[in-house]
Amino acid sequence: MVDSSSKKYLLVIGPLKASVLRAVGLILRSNFYSELELVVLAREINSSQKLIDEHKPKYQVSLIKCQFSDPELDSLLQPYKTKTIGVSCRSDKDIQDLRRVVKHLPKSVFVANEESLTIATNKKLMRQAFHSYAPSITPKYMKASNVIAETIIEAEKNIGYPLIVKPTNLASSLLIQSCDNRTELEVALDNIFKLIDIIYKQEERYDSPEVIIEEYLEGDFYSIDAYCLSKNEIYCCPPVSYIPAKQIGIDDFFLFKRSMPTSLSRSQIAAANKVCQLATKAVGLEYASAHIELVLTEKGWRVIELGPRLGRFRNKMYSLAYGIDHSLNDIKLHLGIKPSIPTKLISYTAAYSFYPFQKGKLIGIKGLADIVRNYREVKWHQLYSKPGDNVKFAKQGGHALAELIIASKDERAFNKLSKNIEANVYAEIYTQK
Repeated sequence: MVDSSSKKYLLVIGPLKASVLRAVGLILRSNFYSELELVVLAREINSSQKLIDEHKPKYQVSLIKCQFSDPELDSLLQPYKTKTIGVSCRSDKDIQDLRRVVKHLPKSVFVANEESLTIATNKKLMRQAFHSYAPSITPKYMKASNVIAETIIEAEKNIGYPLIVKPTNLASSLLIQSCDNRTELEVALDNIFKLIDIIYKQEERYDSPEVIIEEYLEGDFYSIDAYCLSKNEIYCCPPVSYIPAKQIGIDDFFLFKRSMPTSLSRSQIAAANKVCQLATKAVGLEYASAHIELVLTEKGWRVIELGPRLGRFRNKMYSLAYGIDHSLNDIKLHLGIKPSIPTKLISYTAAYSFYPFQKGKLIGIKGLADIVRNYREVKWHQLYSKPGDNVKFAKQGGHALAELIIASKDERAFNKLSKNIEANVYAEIYTQK
């Protein structure tokens, strides 16, 4: 019989993921913990139960349906509080529930505190923290008001064109718009204030909608995922290069391509890592993974934003490219264990997101089926929309229609397939005239 006094709990906020189940299984086979159990708190538990039934983990997983009100949390967490070690949360949307959970837990639990999570999920508060701690790493910004005429005058005076209009609490490039002149800014502000309440509700965001305007950063775009074991112990993964929509001629702000390795020099990577460390310290993150987006400008590295989570596609991409077990490292953080980060390249790797290039009805994703069928370098793909669906830009609240990850140890084969995808795979849209 297992001694119940030796039990330790890892809380998971939001629907359970297969990568978490696998990572905890690996932890249990190590010498770190022998009696670790998962406790999942989520608004719905059907998908988590289905995953457990499918994978049949050899350790205890408890599912608790929860709406994350304070009285409910105080009651539900009571049996687990004193034996909870850490808390994991993988979805950007679920971090708002994580913020509510952490204030009910002992200070000894390996998880970011409520204040740092609030700052790291609000672009206005994040900019304030950057300006206070390390002003050189962040662009100029201001809060936008729905009194559009006054906002425009202030933006032209304090920021200047080009600039970016964005909501403070949304992910996936939703409602982000760039502007080169007053007319475009008027349209952008009018558009975002018309849609923001609808999109916040659609995305199940519970914070009050806010909008900021910030300086447009010219340069090459990258991201780095980092592990914050403590404020002074921060480990950076290899950088990922971005090709944004504008680089392929689409007037939107989604990311078309993410790829590794980059062409950055060692000194450039070292400088980027230093900026990432400054950013995570500025918001006060501890015992959390951080996804940091950056721009390499003529004046050096600047931070676009930071999120207290794993970056999109990074589990698959880091594993394929470098053999980094990103999910396991994230679980380690929440158990107070140092991560492992191999840096030797294994495969050239890229992830593609296909968005509509215009608003209308989707005919289909041209060329995607042929790529998936004919190339073994395709490691993962997913369709999110079907022919006949109404589709729109990310800046109007739209999402990716399909996504694809490729990897190859052969650089020439990788480059050839990349060119094929970039030339021949796109969304076919029907627009009614």
